[in-house]
Formats: sequence, C-alpha cells, structure tokens
Amino acid sequence: MNLSVSQALAIEPLTRAKVIAGRRGMDRIIESVTIMDTPDIKNWVKGGELLLTNVFVIKDDPQAQVSLVNDLYEIGVAAIGVKVKRFVDRLPWEMLNLADELGLPIIEVPVECSWIEILNPVLTEILHRQAAMLKESSRIHDYFTHVALSGKGMTQLCGGLAQLTGSACALFNEKGELIAEAHAPDDVALDWAEIDECVREAIARAPKGEQTVSCEFGCGRVMAHVLSAGPDIYGRLVLLTQEPNNEINLTALEHAGTVATLEVVKQRAVLEAEKQFRKDFIIDLLNGDIESRETALGRARALGNWDFGRPHIIAVVDFDAFERFYLRHLDTDNNKAQKTRDQLMELMSSRARALVPDTVTVEQSDSLTLLIPADGAHEKLRKDYAIKELCARLKSPVRAHVKDVTVSIGIGRFYNDLLLWSKSYREARLAIEYGRKIWGMDTITHYNDLGVYRLVIGNSNLQEMWAFADEILAGLDSLEESQREQFLETLNAYFKANRSISDTAEAMFVHPNTIRHRLRRMEETINFMPDDPESCLNFEMALRIRSYKKSPPSRV
Repeated sequence: MNLSVSQALAIEPLTRAKVIAGRRGMDRIIESVTIMDTPDIKNWVKGGELLLTNVFVIKDDPQAQVSLVNDLYEIGVAAIGVKVKRFVDRLPWEMLNLADELGLPIIEVPVECSWIEILNPVLTEILHRQAAMLKESSRIHDYFTHVALSGKGMTQLCGGLAQLTGSACALFNEKGELIAEAHAPDDVALDWAEIDECVREAIARAPKGEQTVSCEFGCGRVMAHVLSAGPDIYGRLVLLTQEPNNEINLTALEHAGTVATLEVVKQRAVLEAEKQFRKDFIIDLLNGDIESRETALGRARALGNWDFGRPHIIAVVDFDAFERFYLRHLDTDNNKAQKTRDQLMELMSSRARALVPDTVTVEQSDSLTLLIPADGAHEKLRKDYAIKELCARLKSPVRAHVKDVTVSIGIGRFYNDLLLWSKSYREARLAIEYGRKIWGMDTITHYNDLGVYRLVIGNSNLQEMWAFADEILAGLDSLEESQREQFLETLNAYFKANRSISDTAEAMFVHPNTIRHRLRRMEETINFMPDDPESCLNFEMALRIRSYKKSPPSRV
C-alpha cells in the first residue's frame, strides 16, 4: 500500500510529467513531499521525500547540481521533481548520468504547474494509503489475536499467514526444528531446512536487536520475524514470498510473529509448571516420602504417563567440581557456567533416552538423576557390568562437547519394588561421592564396587573406627614426614596391586627389589607383616577408614 514513484506518476498533474533520468528507481517509495528552498537542503530532509525544485538556489553552480543528486540519494530521497526552462535551460549531463547510475528518478515537471497542484494530490494519496494500511493492519491484528485466544495453535497461525499473504510460511524453534508450516495452494514442496539456513545467516548479519530480516532465496525472497521477548530468543517465523516490498506481507508477518511469540511464551510457562510438578513427584519418590505403592503408580500415570510398574535402575550423573568451574569463569563470562550446565543436562538426558527409551530424567542443581527401565530388551541392565557399560556410553559424548568439565556417575543396586528406589537413590549418591575419594573424578561407580567401604559408610560407631585406625597406623604416624609419605604411597600401591610386588614396582616405576626393601623396613618400623593376611587386612582397613575420616561423603 506504499506509494511508489511510478504510481505517483499516475496522479494528476504528474501524468504530464516525464522521467528524464534514474528509471531504475521507479519502485522507490514516496512517504512525503517537500520543496527545495535552500542550497543546504540535505540538512532538512530525512528520506522518502518527493523533492520538488526549480533549481533556482543553485542555478549558477553546475557542480552543486551534481552533488545534489549524490547527497539526496545517500539520505534516501525517493525522487526529484524539477521544473526546467524556468531558471535553467537544462540539467547538466553529469547530473543525469549520476542519477541513472544510482537509480534516483529525476522527473521533469510541467513548468505551468504550481507546487501546490502537485503537493495536495500526492499527499492526499499518501494519507489515503496510510489510512487503508492502518485499517488492514487492524484487521490482521484482530485475526491473529482471535487465533491466539481461541487456542488454535501454531498450525492454524501458519495457515492464516499463508492465506493472508498467498505465500508459504513456516515456524522454527530456537534449535532450528520445524514446528509448523503452511503452503499456498500452488506451492511446490520446499526444503525448509535450506531456507532456514539462509534466514539464520541473514539474522547473523543483521544489526543486533533487528527483529525482521530478509534474504534472497531462489527466485523469491525470504522474510523472517525473530520471536523474542527481552533477551530470550524462541525461534523465527519465516515467509517465502514473490513480493518482497508488499507492505501487507510485512505487516502480516510482524503481527503473526508477535502472536507466535506470546503463544510460545505461554506454552513454555505451562511446560515449566508441568515439569516442576513431575520433578516434585520424582523427588518425593526418591526421598522415600511416598509410602503407598498405589499412590506412586497413580501419580506417575497422571503426571508423566510413566509406567512405574516396570522395573527401573537408579543412576545419578554429577558434574565434577562444578563450583570451581563456575568460579573460574565468573570474571570472564557470568553465563558460561549456566550455559555449560544446561548444555550438559540436555546432552545427557537426550543421550539416555536414545540409549534406553522411556528413561525418566530429573535435574537437581548440577546433577541429573536417571530412572532407567530394566525390562524386556534391557533386562540385562540389572547386571552390574551391563549398567556400567551403558553409563560409559552415556558419558562418551561429554568430552567432545565440553572440554573442561567431567562427570562422575553413581549407580544404585537394583530393586524391583519402587518403594525401595529411595534406597537405590541413596546408594547411587554414596557411590558417586565415595567413588571419587577412592578412584578420583570422571569415574563410574556401582554401589557394589565399594566393597568393604560400605561397612565404613554404614558404621554408626565412628569413634571406635577412628581409634582402630589410629592404633594400627601409630607406627606410621611416628615417622618423619618424608619416610611416612614414602611408606604410605607404597602401601596404597601394594594393596591396589593385590599385594603383587612386581605389579607394585611397575605402578611406582621402581625396581621390585626396592619394594621388597621397603616392605622389610615397614616390618621393622611400623609392625606391618606383608606375609600375614590379618596384618594386611588391618592396615588396608585402617588406611581406608582414615581416608574416609579426612573427607567423608555426605549422607543423602
């Protein structure tokens, strides 16, 4: 509904005017009309004008006449209307050549026409078109508002946009996934993925905050409206049109984009509320706050359509030293830690569901709890080795996506009764925390792997444990620091190598005779008898108890 230069020439008295240069710009849009009455006119126009002049103020300066074309083109003036033979016989050929080169129309106006005869009808036409545009914009707004209020969804919204514009359109979420699409009756099949790639490149090139962008695609043009609210981007609404300058298409796209944004925000709010209800239920179940099996099964069906009558295994994924990672990036990028956490959560959740369909995931701070079905084709997961192999496959993509974060996984024992899942969950948490103490970070630990450490974890008489460890290790504690550290390192390696002298020597990069010598010295100084199973058991237990005392895992 905008007024182009060519359309203005159909208005009296411009029907008697003729274009003498710049015909390539006949589709430039006229937004207003003004008269040149000063040589520095470039300071008094803002673009979109039909500028009327008799060149009187610069009639004796051909160079200024040429500069006028360049200055007005840069500002965005739509066209120049000139009365020739009033004060100048003709315009310089340099001026006309430059207008042709730039595509800025120069129109020779009949000398007998007064300016008011041109001003009034052109401005009236502009106002008429603007009024019609406002009316059409209001109709389009009402239509899409009705679509939103009636809850017809994104498919209906795309269908309405396609009907209003006669063009194909599609809606993508922020990940580039196609949410809805609609075609005009004569549209052929479209490769929306390729079209969206073109749109994303245009968005990347556009100034920050620009909501509507366009780009060439094939024989047409793609227009896209970015769905955003504040700093959050929710996706984009894309329109493929043969009429890139059609104001109705742009208006319809923007109105539809606004409604689509509101609909996405509403859907996100609903999903977040439902997600929180589901999370609360799972946490209640894992904390042992649900006493009735029937209640648990009923809530599962109502909230997530989950079949918790099936057997499941509980595993917990925990990001190692995440607080240190957060503090490390605090000064450089406050959002990096949160973005990394969200990326890892999504990666691990989608990976788990890909490996075992119907896996339920729950986020808690920087950990992710998995309820993994263990029946049918996945019944073997009840075996310790099988579930650990699955968790290894679950972890494998992490390093490829995030270089400076590792994850540890703890696995609880299998219990068929869902009311015992809280026990399995506690075991999984303990497996992570104590596994880190024994084998370090970036590990997978089944509760059964803890072996004798389970006795330490479950021992209620802590003072007796500490006293036992101090008594056994008294001789070691009395040594000078350098010798004590050497014996301590040797003992830990010796027990880890299953009391094999050759394997201990290989692990410590020393000769086997060095290990034999140290063992003899320990026998003499700290009363450790390497050939006595009871002495070995006492020392190994004392070392494990002391490691537990220094940094005990928290109880869940």
